[in-house]
Amino acid sequence: MVAYCEEIIGYCACYTNDYKTNQAYISLFAVRPEYQNRGVGNALLRACYNQAIDKGMKGLRLEVERGNYNAIRFYENNGLKRDNELEHSFYMIRDL
Repeated sequence: MVAYCEEIIGYCACYTNDYKTNQAYISLFAVRPEYQNRGVGNALLRACYNQAIDKGMKGLRLEVERGNYNAIRFYENNGLKRDNELEHSFYMIRDL
């Protein structure tokens, strides 16, 4: 979670406990629109990467809706690549 002046401006939930596949999973990621493109998302994502690496994870994945173009561009700019295609979404992955 990221807060500014006691206001929550971004948060994410990242699971780093899959020791069978050593893949971390981001289940929730959000930054308030008025704080997007200010580095908040990058800081959250770096925190997820660091936590996952500290827990011994070798990769990270998340699911994104096909029409969420801003999120897709953000994730691609941060090294994630498209993986499994689903009907209305797809997974994105990154090696750590």
